[in-house]
Amino acid sequence: MSELPPEAANPDTGGTETMPPRRVHAGLRFLTFLVLLLGIAFLLGSGYRALQLPRPLTQGVPQPLGTLGISLVAVLAGLLATWVPLRWMERRGFDTLGLAPEWRALPRVAFGFLGGGLTPALVLLVFVATGIATIQPTAPNLLIETLPMTLGLFIISCWEEIALRGYFLQALGEWSRPWFAAVASGTIFGLIHAGNPGANPAGLILTGVNGVLLSFLVIRTGSLWLACGYHAGWNVIAAIVLGMRDSGMVHRGALTSTELAGPAFLTGGDYGFEGSWLTGGVEAVILTLLLIVGPRLVNEPAARKFYQRATTATFGVEP
Repeated sequence: MSELPPEAANPDTGGTETMPPRRVHAGLRFLTFLVLLLGIAFLLGSGYRALQLPRPLTQGVPQPLGTLGISLVAVLAGLLATWVPLRWMERRGFDTLGLAPEWRALPRVAFGFLGGGLTPALVLLVFVATGIATIQPTAPNLLIETLPMTLGLFIISCWEEIALRGYFLQALGEWSRPWFAAVASGTIFGLIHAGNPGANPAGLILTGVNGVLLSFLVIRTGSLWLACGYHAGWNVIAAIVLGMRDSGMVHRGALTSTELAGPAFLTGGDYGFEGSWLTGGVEAVILTLLLIVGPRLVNEPAARKFYQRATTATFGVEP
């Protein structure tokens, strides 16, 4: 929970009142977060490799134990890099990031998971109905492959949200404007997928645009748990349940195997369904609907005021 700011004497009334702590400039806090994020991730990643722990990729194919291991390293780096400016520069807690470790997180994550998994499910239904997709059941080792891969995808999804749609949005939004922070977050989100197998301009553009919309969802609701659930739902449903190529990769442990055959603008080509214009349209509609109904269903006022500085009129939601 957030620490209370110190109480100071009020010379006019003779009493005491809560006074806000002196705040470090938003630009400095934003740059501190970025340096910490990159530095801690590098150190932990180097230690992971030095210990010769399981590799996350083998010939471009994600490996279950390696994915789980590197996702734990990544999310730890993200949490540490976030905790330092939160605790030592602003004296507040993870509840003001919409990431409080409490029971309310569960329905937030579940709601987001359902929303995130809806796009790949609907797109696959269209693909099957039009003969573009063929699905075959598989027989993975549930304990050795499916479980660690599912956990790894869930955690790595949370890492990307913590890194790009948590303190990143708050500090950069205060330094510039929240809409600019959302665009920057979505742009970086698209660009970090450029190194994935089969990455193409359409896939990166669609990934970036929907990253912007997801950033606005966090700004409107104040819930980072909601974004973590959405991202995890997308990855787990697409890669594990439906067995589709996700961001250019086919994941071990999938319960089914889905093959797409058709024009690249529909199938996404080697990048997978994420590069399909149909996918981009469906997800844009779902995220737009969530932007409308989300604040009514998920409301984190303690965090929202930090995401929405100077944007009350723009978003129409009182902090």
